[in-house]
Amino acid sequence: ADPQSNDNETINSQFGSSASAVKRSINLALSHRGILALKEAGLVDKILKNAVQMPRRVIHTMNKPEMEQPYGEKGDTLWSISRHTINDLLLNLMMSRPQHINVFFDHTLISNDKDGLCVFRSSKDASEISKSYDLVIGADGAYSAVRENLLRLGRVSFSRQYIDHGYKELNIPPRFNSVGDAEYALKRVEGLHIWPRGKFMLIALPNPDKSFTATLFAPYSGIDGFDSIDSHNAASVAEYFQRHFPDVVPLMPQLTEDFAANPVGSLVTIRTNPWHFGSCLLIGDAAHAVVPFYGQGMNAAFEDCLTLYNILKAYSETNGGNIDFQTCIELFSSLRMPSTNGLADLCLEHYHDMASNTASSLYLWRKKAENFIGSMFPSIFKPLYSMVAFSSIPYHEAIARAEKQDRVLEYLFYF
Repeated sequence: ADPQSNDNETINSQFGSSASAVKRSINLALSHRGILALKEAGLVDKILKNAVQMPRRVIHTMNKPEMEQPYGEKGDTLWSISRHTINDLLLNLMMSRPQHINVFFDHTLISNDKDGLCVFRSSKDASEISKSYDLVIGADGAYSAVRENLLRLGRVSFSRQYIDHGYKELNIPPRFNSVGDAEYALKRVEGLHIWPRGKFMLIALPNPDKSFTATLFAPYSGIDGFDSIDSHNAASVAEYFQRHFPDVVPLMPQLTEDFAANPVGSLVTIRTNPWHFGSCLLIGDAAHAVVPFYGQGMNAAFEDCLTLYNILKAYSETNGGNIDFQTCIELFSSLRMPSTNGLADLCLEHYHDMASNTASSLYLWRKKAENFIGSMFPSIFKPLYSMVAFSSIPYHEAIARAEKQDRVLEYLFYF
């Protein structure tokens, strides 16, 4: 889209759409941390109008009735929203403020240095444009070009850890009643549906158009892995789903077509240290991408934005409108790095909870005990999931607090 044309229809039709497996994504789960940031941007009401609340998990085990597992106390809820919708709303907000924000499309970052000099190449005529900035913020995702340039400039440590599992996006379309009105195909609409199967699982998140975005998470290889299914053989796909998810097969009329068309996406954890070098700063997935099993990747990125904004604002207010960017980004990094490192570990551990433990009676009993104690002593006891999803407690502090609580629980259960 041409930033000078103000052609919002063109922008909206292109933004957020991609056939690339790297850029494809499952639905986003918005929770407390992200909501706080969106409130500051004045967008939360518009976004929640386009979202569906999920106050509970809905567990589909083989040959057993569905189970509901509330995420927390009454009023605690996640919100399901599509990446495309939230991207459009954020982009439109930026485009509505041309006096403060210049938006440029069709330019690729070629290089950036520690002093803030950036070189861009136009995709229209291959011309190169150089610009210097007081602060360059790399918010360009897990495969960040800003970060790749920083790695060549100085002593910046970086790790990219792929897990053994991938994901494939599928769809559960609406069904239509006798008068032609669209209805959700799954009965318990307001919930994150999970079909836990040990080392793999299917999940489904509701959409406002009465569909569900379903995602299969499975190992790349092995008995039940992606390589055990011939994607282009309808019988092979149907047999796999009939064997493991028989209740959902009738709800997915395009299952074999979707399975063949949609690529398997990879899941990666990224750690970077430091997040800043010279006049450049990394935030969000560019600095700390996580696997999606805690539903916190977007929320952590938005919390980055809010934290940085508050630091810059406080410095400006106490220094007559002047900002020392170096001081601010060093403070930002010192606050956020321990938190997001803790989140990365949590996300890796939480896959087992979702794919296996959610169907365990012992796990459910323990969660009920945690929620009961939390309701009785809310000021001193809070379940880990609630601290992560429904509070602003830094992730690493939530982990430390949960470990202490676990020791108390183990002592009580022992006696």
